[in-house]
Amino acid sequence: MVPLSSVCGRLSAAVLALLLAAPLSVIAAEGAPAQGPAGNGRLKAKVIEGTSKAPIAGAIIRAYHLDSGKVFSSGPTAKSGECEISGLPYGYLDLAVETSDGTFVGNQVVNVPPSGTVVVSFALTKYAERSPAWWSGREPRKIPGTQNAAQGVAEIQLPAKGKQFWTSPKGIAIIGGASAAVLLAVAGGGGSSSSASPSLP
Repeated sequence: MVPLSSVCGRLSAAVLALLLAAPLSVIAAEGAPAQGPAGNGRLKAKVIEGTSKAPIAGAIIRAYHLDSGKVFSSGPTAKSGECEISGLPYGYLDLAVETSDGTFVGNQVVNVPPSGTVVVSFALTKYAERSPAWWSGREPRKIPGTQNAAQGVAEIQLPAKGKQFWTSPKGIAIIGGASAAVLLAVAGGGGSSSSASPSLP
């Protein structure tokens, strides 16, 4: 009769041999944490002064990726106030603009698609220049990814799309122009049809 300890020892050795023979990829797949989605997104930005609308050169955009906690930075803006950040993972970004006058924090987050470009503009205004009515129910925001307070707000504007586009000034202008063209066509058509109406027998 084979001793029980010997049987257990052989079973343990067999199980160990099976585990060692299993593909490493299977073991890694079961034990590895799921990786977050990544993409090849790009952010194109223009920075202007809130009141004068003049472009701001030398500003740097900081993009804090909410899912990963990573911060992505642009190069300094050109004389036109424009710059871009490439190689962004997709997801939501909390944005801030660093200038020689301080850091201005974005008033909303921006969603970057997996592979594509998001175009934004920042209008910078210092907190000290905001009216008391604007401050009602508000407090200065922290700079994304830090505990530092910002010196102002960067009002973010995105290109209007869909229903939002048709309610924007540009969309309303298009609708107005199309309506005027239709009215002119109807008016012109009405005049010609009345002159060409057949007489009664």
